[in-house]
Amino acid sequence: NTTKQKIAATLRQMMVSRSFDKITVKNLMDATNMKRQSFYYHFQDTRDVLQWICREELFEPLSEDHREFSEWMLFTLSLLDRDRQFFRRVLAAVQMDFVKELGEQVLQPRVQTLMYGENCKPDENQCFAVEFMTNAIVNYYLRFISSHKPLDMAACRQKLRYLVTQVQQFGK
Repeated sequence: NTTKQKIAATLRQMMVSRSFDKITVKNLMDATNMKRQSFYYHFQDTRDVLQWICREELFEPLSEDHREFSEWMLFTLSLLDRDRQFFRRVLAAVQMDFVKELGEQVLQPRVQTLMYGENCKPDENQCFAVEFMTNAIVNYYLRFISSHKPLDMAACRQKLRYLVTQVQQFGK
């Protein structure tokens, strides 16, 4: 795990000064002073390192957090805001399928519970509504990452609470 963390930290550092597509495994391992074989023991390619960073720093904390929905969304925004520059670079470097993973694995189950309750087995129309809301929220996060507006926690909290009430009503 220390090797993975060192590789990830070095990749993050390199991404500050150069485009992701200009970073090679050789560049990365030279900068870590480790052998190239060590890289391939842990990762397939540099994109895999980015995905690992996002899982560790974003997906895992979000998956393990059990706050009320609007507070959870605010927590998500605060994680993204904490390192917005890095996440902008990630978006420029990875395919959108990876971003959709956030929606499908982390966000969609929460949206379904918010809309239809904990033990609901959604029908086809409900599945569509959940997918639609999930995509809308993911797109909101993407616009947030791309923007340069500072995060106003109080205003966001108020708007997210309002959103939750509207989504819950929509689900009924």
